[in-house]
Amino acid sequence: MSRFPPRERLFWWIVRTMSRLLLLCLMLLLIGPTGCRRSRVLGPPKAVPVATNGKLELRLMTFNVRYEHAGDVEARSWTRRVIGVVRMIREEKPDVIGAQEVLHGQAADLWASLPDYEFFGVGRDDGKRTGEYAGIFFRRDRFEADLADSGTLWLSDTPELAGSKTWGNGIPRVASWLRLVDRASQRG
Repeated sequence: MSRFPPRERLFWWIVRTMSRLLLLCLMLLLIGPTGCRRSRVLGPPKAVPVATNGKLELRLMTFNVRYEHAGDVEARSWTRRVIGVVRMIREEKPDVIGAQEVLHGQAADLWASLPDYEFFGVGRDDGKRTGEYAGIFFRRDRFEADLADSGTLWLSDTPELAGSKTWGNGIPRVASWLRLVDRASQRG
């Protein structure tokens, strides 16, 4: 039995969840790892030197990839869109990318097309591969992932339960976080 009445319990649950979301946003701004991938063989990453002024500079990107849908044709089809997505990422060269609405196959396509990046994320429906990901790509030459300080939470009354949905959501909503350690400075 809970020590709080239902209304007060809801209030503290919301406070706790919002605190976690704030922490997630801060972590996405400062850090980033891997979960969905096709097999590929890569050599050891080369460290990128940190700025001489000691400041850790980051190039961040957020990208709503938009899930792949069988009904999408021509310019909206994933086979056409993936070319532009990969081109944009290669041109901008972000250190960390927050990717939304990414299905497992799309994450695998991007990961295979971007050999300088690693990927971290899970499907929202089962905590593995099913459903959209809120994934994180990061430059493997710049960062090492601290998988012990990473995870995904579901924006619901039961944030640790994969696929959970409440608050009127018809689908599960997720947020993933990951601690990245800068290879050159060892800051994370």
